[in-house]
Amino acid sequence: MTKNREPMERPIEEPELLALLERRWSQRAIGCPYVFHRGGKPVSYAGFNRKWRAACVEAGVEGKWFHDFRRTGYDRFLPELTLKEAMALIGHQSVSSAMCYQHPEKSRLRAGLRKVVENEARDRHTRNTRASGSVGEAGSPS
Repeated sequence: MTKNREPMERPIEEPELLALLERRWSQRAIGCPYVFHRGGKPVSYAGFNRKWRAACVEAGVEGKWFHDFRRTGYDRFLPELTLKEAMALIGHQSVSSAMCYQHPEKSRLRAGLRKVVENEARDRHTRNTRASGSVGEAGSPS
């Protein structure tokens, strides 16, 4: 569920993940609408975080936050998807929230800067070529 109590739906096509979810769904308590729950009630944020921290310690990656996957999601999704599509998958409704998680990709920054420098050099060369080929000097009194 989102903060405003709307269900969050995601497309799932990976066979292993689908099998896991179907197995969990078949094991849920009758009438329980949740795939992941504690006694038929939604998993609390605090409860999830306790389990997450323990799993990270066990995996040897202490200090990782589940929330960090949003940042990773934008890094991976944005080369392929629009910002709006990435926001829908990650669960943000406002662009301002999405912008907090989006990190500029260094290779794209370098390429952009290189392009600006090349354009400036080309424009400077074009201006100099026009000025040297004209009759008289620009700005000189006639």
